[in-house]
Amino acid sequence: MGWHQRVELPRVARHMVSSGAAQKPVAPFLCRALRDGRAQQQLLSASPTAAAPALGGRCAGGVPLCCQSPTPQITHEQRLQHCDELVREFLQRITLLGKRLGPILWQLPPNLPWHPGVLEQFLALLPESLRYAVEFRHPSWDRLEVWELLRSRGIATVWSSSLRYPLFLQATADFLYLRFHGLHGGFAHRYTREELLPWVERVCTALRQGMSVYAYFNNTAGGAPEDAAHFRTLVLQHL
Repeated sequence: MGWHQRVELPRVARHMVSSGAAQKPVAPFLCRALRDGRAQQQLLSASPTAAAPALGGRCAGGVPLCCQSPTPQITHEQRLQHCDELVREFLQRITLLGKRLGPILWQLPPNLPWHPGVLEQFLALLPESLRYAVEFRHPSWDRLEVWELLRSRGIATVWSSSLRYPLFLQATADFLYLRFHGLHGGFAHRYTREELLPWVERVCTALRQGMSVYAYFNNTAGGAPEDAAHFRTLVLQHL
């Protein structure tokens, strides 16, 4: 059983870490405050062989580092196709995090619909030793063969809180991966207790079943830190 909640790093914080301007104080602070971290591609782009172990060493013990794919190259430009070398280079960098590496997020663009064989061929590039989550943003992905494929590989379907993207409540792995993008007002939205309670129920059900849960708040123009803390409090109250 595991519980991880965090705020998606604001662009300024990401830049501070990736540029090295404030790398030493920022990384451990974020890990301590959020209890989880996600390393964007910027963190590892300049000097991957040094950046990944250094980042892992600066974060508090036991904090998982969940990485997002280096969009837009793999998911938005190549659209999961003809990206063998890009995937290999990305995985070579992030696996330097070792045991600190958490699930890897593949965020698909909203204009990428389902096409036969594309997802299967892409997933074949990914080592089965790592954990992954896929965020589908086009409604055509809601297909039985998609969910069966993900379940066969133990890959999580991202559950998204958003008015712009579809919500697929499919449990396809032994962990849940939630992303709160904001509702009215998008990234500027502040979540109310009533809006969070249905998600609290889902998380508590998963935790009681022994699943791990990664809950991430992306409403960085609103009140992501406060909403994440509020959500965590509600979950602990209802367990």
